[in-house]
Amino acid sequence: MDHKQRYAFFDWDYTLNVYGGFSLINKKNKTLDDTLLVLLGGKERLENIRNMLQFLINHDVKIYIITANPQADHNKELFLSLIHRLIDNAHFSAQQLVYVDTYKTEKYKIIHEIISRNNKSTHKRQRISKNRTEKR
Repeated sequence: MDHKQRYAFFDWDYTLNVYGGFSLINKKNKTLDDTLLVLLGGKERLENIRNMLQFLINHDVKIYIITANPQADHNKELFLSLIHRLIDNAHFSAQQLVYVDTYKTEKYKIIHEIISRNNKSTHKRQRISKNRTEKR
């Protein structure tokens, strides 16, 4: 069976996050959950985003966050901790949070590169699997 990987790419600022830029933890937002609640626009919007992401995961869609937010570069572990409050670790790895300096590279080029790279590795795995099957 030729299974094509499906992808969903999201921007962080002004897409998932209702703000442009952010400080991960500040005096008003004492926990990651509090921070997430504020950044994603409140309880209802947070739950809607969480449900949408879970729907995509349940339908084998690989999620990426492509962002020019410098926190994804300078504070990646903390940024990932925040995202893991939305998407569990098993379905979102560090490689799926991609920082892009938009002064140097456009986001669509990074998206194309990710899809191309993943398609090449999928085809390679399929060939190896086919060769193993034929040898039996």
